[in-house]
Amino acid sequence: MKKSFLIDNTILFSTLLIFVISCQMLSMGITFVFPHLFYIPILISAYYYPKKGIYAAAGISLFYVIPVIFFFSGDIIVISSALIRMLMFIVIAALVSYLVEKSRGDQEENEHLLEFQNRIIENPRVMVTVSDSENRVIIWNKGAENISGYPKSEVLGRSDIWSRLLSDYEETKKLKSRIRDLISTPGSIDWVPLTLVRKDGEVRYVVVSLQTMNSKPGEASNILGIAVDITENRRLEAENRTALNQIENNVSKMYILNDQIRNPLAIILGQIEINQSTSRQIICEQVIQINDIISQLDRDSIESTKIIDYLRKHYGFFNEEQ
Repeated sequence: MKKSFLIDNTILFSTLLIFVISCQMLSMGITFVFPHLFYIPILISAYYYPKKGIYAAAGISLFYVIPVIFFFSGDIIVISSALIRMLMFIVIAALVSYLVEKSRGDQEENEHLLEFQNRIIENPRVMVTVSDSENRVIIWNKGAENISGYPKSEVLGRSDIWSRLLSDYEETKKLKSRIRDLISTPGSIDWVPLTLVRKDGEVRYVVVSLQTMNSKPGEASNILGIAVDITENRRLEAENRTALNQIENNVSKMYILNDQIRNPLAIILGQIEINQSTSRQIICEQVIQINDIISQLDRDSIESTKIIDYLRKHYGFFNEEQ
């Protein structure tokens, strides 16, 4: 509010002061140099009020044109020059207003873009890190804090965090080798599986993409790392494999059980044929029904096996390499 009040008063008082100077000059027959003073309130108006800059310029210009007409009412050349100068005032104000509006629009767009980038960087589900050539941490986002358990304040500017996080010797050795290659030949490495040990000792599984970041010529590149936690996926895959093994065991047991049931049934039918029991027909019918049920179980077991094989082959379900 205070700033706006100061700007408004500056425009008003400068316009009135220049108007007084103009009247004094025009009364003395001077028509040049002083009109340029009107650029002061016009440019201030156009800069601070770009949406109203043209109207402000037109209004301020009247404080110049009206005295000219009053003092030189019969001089067409002087009046024409004043009108042309007034048009120039308006054109300059319009140009300044446009540039200011465009600059502010670009600034707002950059601010929105920066906010959007910050939201991506601070995504709590994705680990985003940047480290320098000495492995010192430069950026450690919210996702890195969540996945690793280490707050930003404990890792920025330090390189020992990596030895605490990476516990698998073979994985760490391969990763260091690939990073050396990446630094010597800038590019990217995608989807490297890693095992991390959180600050609280919990083991997490992630896949990491690494990329060199642009730096000044002659300077070592920084390394951008983006990691996604796949621990839950690994757990679900393990449960899927366990479930599959259980299903396969159940199907195998069903095959064995079917055979174990059929063998006594065959003995019963044989005994009936030998002994010619009076209940022969009833027993035979019951045995046949039991055999039909077992045959249906056989068909269902075969179908279940085919479905499991199909899911493995075409969709990769339950594969050990997942």
